Amino acid sequence: MGTSASKFNVLLIGKTGSGKSSSGNSIVGEKVFGSFSGTTSNTRRVKSCNKHRWEKDITVVDTPGLMETSMDELEQCYFARRVMEDAFKATETGFHAILIVMNYIENYSDEEKRVISMLTEIFGRAFLNFTVLIFTHGDNFDTAKGVGVDPVKSQEQFLKWCEDLRGDLKTLLQQCKSRAVLFHNNSDYKGDRDIELQALFKHGESIKRSKKEYTRWYFADSRRTREQLVLTTCLEALKTKINSELQTLKHDFELMKNQQNCVLERANEALETLSSNREPAFPNSGEVYGAVNQLKETFKDDLTNGAKSEILKQLQIIIDCPSLHKLKLLSQDIETLLSPEKHKFQLRRRINELLQHIKEEAHGTDKLAFEEDRVKFFLSEVVSFDLKTTTTTEICN
Repeated sequence: MGTSASKFNVLLIGKTGSGKSSSGNSIVGEKVFGSFSGTTSNTRRVKSCNKHRWEKDITVVDTPGLMETSMDELEQCYFARRVMEDAFKATETGFHAILIVMNYIENYSDEEKRVISMLTEIFGRAFLNFTVLIFTHGDNFDTAKGVGVDPVKSQEQFLKWCEDLRGDLKTLLQQCKSRAVLFHNNSDYKGDRDIELQALFKHGESIKRSKKEYTRWYFADSRRTREQLVLTTCLEALKTKINSELQTLKHDFELMKNQQNCVLERANEALETLSSNREPAFPNSGEVYGAVNQLKETFKDDLTNGAKSEILKQLQIIIDCPSLHKLKLLSQDIETLLSPEKHKFQLRRRINELLQHIKEEAHGTDKLAFEEDRVKFFLSEVVSFDLKTTTTTEICN
């Protein structure tokens, strides 16, 4: 193991076809990296290589898909997190340079600008302080500038090209503190690649002196921006899900509220049946009639502890009587109504779970504030709805 001064850990990021893997091969001096298959496979993992070269202990980590324009923001965010968890396992601490590999012959498109912006959100704003831009297909650059295979002239022309850049690519280069290197990864290249590698190591040493390295702490510190990116991306879907659950809760609440009316309707039906000559008399029928009538009268007032005790007594009379279909239905309704603690507890538990879900998904923002207020209001309605004073216990804690 070398000293910390001799270590040079780099992370490669780039689109498929940008020359990312071949750039990694140029840095370690042998072909160890190959292309990743597919662009969205969840089974792809990072590839790393340790090499002692240029009196340095070099660790190169090649990543799949972190600049794939075919992936949306949400896919990029979740995929980047998994990739970085693997990438950090390849180094003891972190990365001295993050190499964004770009194809020189391709234009800096709006899609790539979007991906760079997204990477900044995923990795945190400090990300660009550790970044070096690697422009590949240097042979095409040499042909365009007419420098042949002279590596010195090639680098001179490249520096001038960087100075002459305009627009968004110039802005990106400035954000990277003008750290850029032209790479010749073509196997037929006859020039000296050592010059471009020395330029890369020089940029790496500059980063090490100023910011030292991009560590796991930096990635963890950018968690909030990643969460906000996820929230923004799937906000409408979240709102739809929350409102759907809220509608279900409202439906259940209305059913609970209607239970009292159902008991009163059943009681009237039972009284009509008991007083009808169509039904045969049965032992204790008068007591049952009185119990139902008392039950109906009791429900006109607030259900106090005393009223609850009285209803339970009347209910027992009703339950003990010979089978009458309407009385059976009435007793079932009353049993449901006399145990609203259970139903209200379940309802309020679900509401509080929904509030917790909103809190977690909002990630400290106010983007779900409207949905949260609606659920809280609904919770207050459930809490204040009491068929009897014995069910006012709060469960919000």
